[in-house]
Amino acid sequence: MLNMNLYKARLKAYKVGTKEGSIEDMQSQLLDDFESNMSYYEVKINNQDFGVHIVSGMEGNYRIFMKPGDNISEGDYVKWKSAMFICIETSMIDDVYKRGTIIYCNHILTYQDPDTLEIHKIPCFAGDKTSVYSTGIGMDDYFIMATDQIIILVQDNEITRKIPKNHRIIFRHNTNEIFEITRIDGLTQEGIISFRAKHSLYDANTDNLEFNIVDYVEPPEESENGDNGEPPEEPEPLPDIVIEIEGKDKIDMTENGIYTAKVYEDDERVAKMVTFSVDDTSLANIKTQGNNQCELVANMNFNIGNVILRATLVENEEIYGEKTIGINQI
Repeated sequence: MLNMNLYKARLKAYKVGTKEGSIEDMQSQLLDDFESNMSYYEVKINNQDFGVHIVSGMEGNYRIFMKPGDNISEGDYVKWKSAMFICIETSMIDDVYKRGTIIYCNHILTYQDPDTLEIHKIPCFAGDKTSVYSTGIGMDDYFIMATDQIIILVQDNEITRKIPKNHRIIFRHNTNEIFEITRIDGLTQEGIISFRAKHSLYDANTDNLEFNIVDYVEPPEESENGDNGEPPEEPEPLPDIVIEIEGKDKIDMTENGIYTAKVYEDDERVAKMVTFSVDDTSLANIKTQGNNQCELVANMNFNIGNVILRATLVENEEIYGEKTIGINQI
């Protein structure tokens, strides 16, 4: 993949200059070899097919360049290489083409509609105070948050607008990853809703870890036959996907460990994204992660034992792989 500087140089070669040509000239030159560019990818934007250019940007984000005439807006979901991204900023370049910044949706927000009891799985970006995220409004416009808070970004739509303040969220079926929304901002960026949230406690009486739903309400039982009198369709079986985690079996307190997740579907290696987590943060924490790789850091608190590193498939959180790692003293 090209980086941003190389891509800019290539775009300059396409331009005709305002004195020598027109917007139509530049659009024509871009379209002539758009699909032969090494940064060309086919993606889905809000479930519609598009051909785009994608290059690596700043701080782990990506820049997406649309064909002249195609559009992308803040809050649009972009499915690229089986992973989901959300567009956080756009601009029109020289009245020729649309450019955007996309960030990886590293979690799924699960929400049960209180009116219909339907469960929605919403791709989102979630980050803490160490995450680098800009609103896109200004170069230095970054969020500063308290230690126990996170920010969650989702597309502004009829479902996400229903999520109220004080609503609690469960991530990754984990009692340590439950958060309560303390602030909702749908004004700062058109097309995006951002939630501020703080850690919350697990309630065994109401929270359903299996479904990632707080205050879960069981839908009424359906009859053996569907509404039309026909037997209901059988649910589709889960795909035969296996996730293997490669890396050291043990790390010392002074060491970091690099771990890579490989995803196989029907015994064939596939390019599907995962996100990492550990079951005991008193022993070790994930320092960085991305591109199906993470860096695990042992805590310098002289605690020893085993941690379970989990790699969860982004597109289906019911599928994951685990590796047990020993944390040793020096």
